[in-house]
Amino acid sequence: MLNKAVKNAAVILLGSLMLMGNAAAKDQKIGIVDVQAVAKQLPQMAAIQQTVEAEFKNQVEALKKLQADAKYNYDKLQREGATMSEDQQDELKKTIIEQQKTLEEKGKPLQAAMQRRGAEEQNKIFALVQQSIEKIAKDGNYDVILHKTSVAFVAKSTSADISQKVADIVKKLK
Repeated sequence: MLNKAVKNAAVILLGSLMLMGNAAAKDQKIGIVDVQAVAKQLPQMAAIQQTVEAEFKNQVEALKKLQADAKYNYDKLQREGATMSEDQQDELKKTIIEQQKTLEEKGKPLQAAMQRRGAEEQNKIFALVQQSIEKIAKDGNYDVILHKTSVAFVAKSTSADISQKVADIVKKLK
């Protein structure tokens, strides 16, 4: 009997807390932003790739030349291997192996450096996106701005999606 009374009291308490939570939530102004969609619209994001490629252009070209040389030597071994002496074949194989080793030693760090540099540039743009979100939240008296990826459902007719406003502001910043 006491157990049943405790359960009933717990259910009543839980129900009243849920009702109070709903009432408080209706007073809040909530916005939704799709940061990925905003980023795709920004001309600054497209410029990042060009910026990074320009910074690493000489290193990439050197790596491409080395790769072309290695391919040439490999093709030469395939084409002319039967007519080469064993010493010539061994020397060419050794050269190919050294070129592949150099490609790997230079290629991985270059790729990592390019990715790191691209991430630095993206972080600058995402900082501008964050500033824009904060400005819209302040100007629009929003209590909460959520990322669209963390929201299970938003009605299509709602004006809560501020993504386009954010994109417009960031486009003007740079």
